[in-house]
Amino acid sequence: MFARRLICLWIGAFGLAAGAFCQTYVGINLGGSTFPISINGAGVIAGYYLRIGVPQAFVRDTAGTITEFSVPGSTGFTEPSSINAAGAITGDSSFGGSGGFVRDPAGHFISFVADKGLTYPQSINAGGAVTGYYAARPSGLINHGFLRADNGAITSFDPPGSTSTTALSINDVGAITGHYQSADGSVHGFVRYPTGHITSFDPPGSTGTYPAGINYSGAITGYYTRADGRQHGFVRDAAGEITLFDGVPTSINNLGAIVGAGFLRSPDGTITSLMAPACGPPTLNIPSVATSINDAGVIAGYCGGRPLIVNGWVRYP
Repeated sequence: MFARRLICLWIGAFGLAAGAFCQTYVGINLGGSTFPISINGAGVIAGYYLRIGVPQAFVRDTAGTITEFSVPGSTGFTEPSSINAAGAITGDSSFGGSGGFVRDPAGHFISFVADKGLTYPQSINAGGAVTGYYAARPSGLINHGFLRADNGAITSFDPPGSTSTTALSINDVGAITGHYQSADGSVHGFVRYPTGHITSFDPPGSTGTYPAGINYSGAITGYYTRADGRQHGFVRDAAGEITLFDGVPTSINNLGAIVGAGFLRSPDGTITSLMAPACGPPTLNIPSVATSINDAGVIAGYCGGRPLIVNGWVRYP
């Protein structure tokens, strides 16, 4: 692990503001490629690292102490996808194929599957509700969205006209976003409201819409593809108004700050480059992939370092 340090990269050479390159990073590396995936409001991080190519789970507390864990009965991988405000973690693990789990802050586990299918939880909110998707058996080729309430009750859902549904993020009031494929093969974004009503949406000119996250107010970020094959970011507010920008977003916090591949977008639209030390010198121009941002502006992510190794990091504002 490289020590915390203030990185002020070669500002003059790029003609950028100092804020773009003066960033405080702490490295996270567990001996193999390391992927911090989700950070909660307290700064606790859940993620995984590769041990002989197999994902192994970890949680990193605010003091930097790392605890590895695996789901009891797992026959191989344990891969976290989200951590909530209380420190409960969800993800999937290998038992009987792929099944979901919730790990509470004390380290106790609940394993579950949706409709006897291969189950991939993606997000857990402050109330303990989990969303994700599952692959229906026997084919395992068609996905459906699911909502698992804190009491364990599971509801399956699909947007109207969906032939395959991927639910990805749930906010603290129970609104869910993700994408679905229609019969003609096109991909659209959707938001499922706590009432169960589902609305689909696409940015103008989209040939494929891929939401990534939804915040408390219902703002959604993600990316869309255009006819020329390029990808662009978007943010859709609770009223449905869509703002477009360059970048591929991965996460949005409750204040409206967005992170993604190599960038931080402030709520006012200002974009700052992210270049972690693990990426090598700035002349290599290798972006950091930010995976999650909390309301304090602390960011978790990863970046390619030495050959065949991915280094994890956390960035403090």
